[in-house]
Amino acid sequence: MRALNFADADHDKVTGPLITAHKSATNDEQRRRVLKLWQTFSPATESVRKRLAEDIWLPLAESGATGLRAALDSSDSSRQRPAACATS
Repeated sequence: MRALNFADADHDKVTGPLITAHKSATNDEQRRRVLKLWQTFSPATESVRKRLAEDIWLPLAESGATGLRAALDSSDSSRQRPAACATS
């Protein structure tokens, strides 16, 4: 994906399919792959990061212990917790 410049893709065109992929994921491995795609995509736009956080990260974190672990692991590995999830 790096060779395809996935990280440089149009944010609006990538965000929707990422959310759809997460919603259609039926197991933890598929959800982790969506998180990996998000990390590779690495959107710079705050509004896109917020949408991904609200539609992927938070539902995953709230889905149970395994989902919370996957969400936290993705945040730790990217060293960037979604801004929409930051505590005040």
